[in-house]
Amino acid sequence: MANNSNYFRGLIGILILCWTASVMQAQHQDLLKGTEAYQAGDYNGAAIRFEKAISENDNSVSGKYNLANSYYKTKKYDEAISRYREVIGQSDDDLIQSKAYYNLGNSYLAQAQAGSQGGQMGEKEQEQLKNAIDSYKDALRKNNEDYDAKNNLGVAYKMMQQLQQQQQEQQQKQDQEKKDDDQKNEQEKEEKEEQENQEDKQDEKKDDEQDEGEQSEPDPNQPEEEDPIKKQNDLEKGKPQDLEKDQVERLLERIEEEDKKVQEKLMKKRRRDGSKIEKDW
Repeated sequence: MANNSNYFRGLIGILILCWTASVMQAQHQDLLKGTEAYQAGDYNGAAIRFEKAISENDNSVSGKYNLANSYYKTKKYDEAISRYREVIGQSDDDLIQSKAYYNLGNSYLAQAQAGSQGGQMGEKEQEQLKNAIDSYKDALRKNNEDYDAKNNLGVAYKMMQQLQQQQQEQQQKQDQEKKDDDQKNEQEKEEKEEQENQEDKQDEKKDDEQDEGEQSEPDPNQPEEEDPIKKQNDLEKGKPQDLEKDQVERLLERIEEEDKKVQEKLMKKRRRDGSKIEKDW
C-alpha cells in the first residue's frame, strides 16, 4: 500500500472564481488574505481567513472550498470532508463539483492510510477507502477527462484489491491453524485414550496374576479338607486306613480264632442234635 501512495496525486489547488467588483469590498478581503496565506504555505493562517469570510457570507462557495483545502493540508480530514460536501450540495457547476469530489476522495484516502497499521486496515479504514473510490467515480461522472481522478481511482482500487487479498490469505491462515489445532487436539485425545486403555489392561493383568497367586498358595492355618467322594469310595471298598501290615494280620488271626470258637460251639450243639456240621468259610 505504501508504494501505491507514490502515485497519489494531491489536491486541486484553491478555487479562483471570476469575481466581480464586489469581491474587492471589505467582506471579501478575508478571501483574498486567505488565498495569499494558502499560496504561501500558511495553511493555518489561511483557514482562519476563510473561516472569517464564510462567517461574513455563508453562501461563499469559493470560501468553503478553499477552507476545505486548508483543513486537508493541516490533516483535519473530518472538517475538510464536511466542507467539501457543502460545496457539492451548494454548487450547480459540474467543474466545481468534480474538483470537490476529487478532493473529497483524497481526504477519505488520506484517512484510510493514516489509520492503517503496518499496511493493515480495520473496518473503519476499509469504509474510508470505499468512500474514496466512490468519490473518485463521482468526480469522473462530472468530468470524465480528469486524469488525476482516474489515477487516484486506480490507486485506491488497487489498494482495495490488495487488502482483500490480504484478508483472504489471513482467513486461510487462520482456518489452517484452526484445522491443525483441531487435528493436534484430536490426536492428543486419541493418544491419551490409548494410554488409559493400556494402563487399564496392565491393571487387569496384575489383578488376575494376584488372584492366581492367592489361589495357588494354601493357607497354613486352614486345615486340609478331605475329599468326600474319595472318602466314600474308600469306605465302600472296605479299604483300611492308617493300618500297618502286621496289624492287619493280627486282626485276621483274632477273627479266625473267634470263628473257631463259634464253630466248636456249633459242632457240640449239632452232635447233641445229630446234625452234620459244615464249615462255612
